[in-house]
Amino acid sequence: MASSPWQHLNETSTQVHGQNQSCHIVCNPLYTAYFTLPAKDRLSVIEVLRDLAPRGFRLNAEALTYLAAIQLATKTLAVLAALAQDQELDEAGLGALLAAHLPGLGPQAAKWIRDATAVAAYHAQVGYPVVRLLVCDDAPQFKGETADLGLCWVHEGRHYKKLTPFLPAHRRNARQQGLAAARAAAPGDPAAQQFGGSRRPAAGAETRRELRPAK
Repeated sequence: MASSPWQHLNETSTQVHGQNQSCHIVCNPLYTAYFTLPAKDRLSVIEVLRDLAPRGFRLNAEALTYLAAIQLATKTLAVLAALAQDQELDEAGLGALLAAHLPGLGPQAAKWIRDATAVAAYHAQVGYPVVRLLVCDDAPQFKGETADLGLCWVHEGRHYKKLTPFLPAHRRNARQQGLAAARAAAPGDPAAQQFGGSRRPAAGAETRRELRPAK
């Protein structure tokens, strides 16, 4: 983690003794590390960024700000604000604190509180370098842990595939590139299927689509 202010993190499904788990891959140009955990939630991401150190939770101003932003119930926020202490708790300690002061807490609110206090503890700890920029996909479990978040080129490129060219010149260019890619691909190659194979639509059909007025 100290090798760079940014890290690339991705997750993929895997099986351990027949049970579904998640493999977390953390890397930059200098190294690659693999962590297999039962889940791929925010707590697991923080656990990976802390090199599997025991989970920590901190109920402080940062955690309260996070919970207010996601609109945790006002009454629950008021109770937590009165309990706020700038010291790290383990899972058992946080669970005991919530059980004693918020016995009727629902599972979703409890998850939000665990996430918020875990992020706050990660930012406050000094045992491991805090990652400034995380390059990953836009899954919700990656949001909030780092100051900056960036999409890797594979995930960012998916958005460009959804764009529809508006100007005729751009449409022709996109169509030519798609046909060239399809011709270069071997029969049955997924890339050929992605661009509709090597079959060119009828010229008349293309003209009608291009000239159709926008609704």
